[in-house]
Amino acid sequence: RYLEHVLPEGESPIRMARVHQQGEFLLSPPDGWEPFTAIQLFTVDPPAMVWDATIRVAPFINVRVRDSYLEGTGSMHGAVLGLVPVVRDSGRYQMAEASLLRYLAESPWFPTRLRPSSALAWSPVDDSTAIATLRDEGLSVSLRFRFADGEIREVHAERRFRGADEDPQYAPWTGHFSEYEAFDGVRVPTRGVVAWVIDGEEQPYWRGRIESVTYEY
Repeated sequence: RYLEHVLPEGESPIRMARVHQQGEFLLSPPDGWEPFTAIQLFTVDPPAMVWDATIRVAPFINVRVRDSYLEGTGSMHGAVLGLVPVVRDSGRYQMAEASLLRYLAESPWFPTRLRPSSALAWSPVDDSTAIATLRDEGLSVSLRFRFADGEIREVHAERRFRGADEDPQYAPWTGHFSEYEAFDGVRVPTRGVVAWVIDGEEQPYWRGRIESVTYEY
């Protein structure tokens, strides 16, 4: 029902998606929301992505952030003015798993990725919920999708890597989607909120809107 609702009849498989975003990112909890703009590129086969964002932290001062997943490797890099590093993480298994999980969570922006395939399997939970499992380069990640009125409204992972000092840290992770619109005939959510779930309470850190989506087939 979801695929029939969001895809035109006879839609060809999407090969690549380019998503333009803007919104706010929580740099310093609880109230330090800062504006960002971003371009995100996705490929379907093989699964890969790069999120190239600029976050304004002060007048005339920006942090350039680039998150990516490619060939079984996840990475996150951030630099003030694009020059002075402030965050860098790549190469570890936990980062690769977290990046592939993010890729799966954001696949409603290029929904032919969610068709069952040799790499993607679905298992039902109830009438409105199903679990998708995506495999790539020896990794396997699973995410719970909640549907309503033919649309994906929520994604949830019980355990996602969120950083490490000495020991890896994990927490439940949730995303909410709303305000579906059509781009090139494909209906995608244009509003989203992403949150960690700490002690049973959602703590949002990303909230944004989609300005445009373009596809290659």
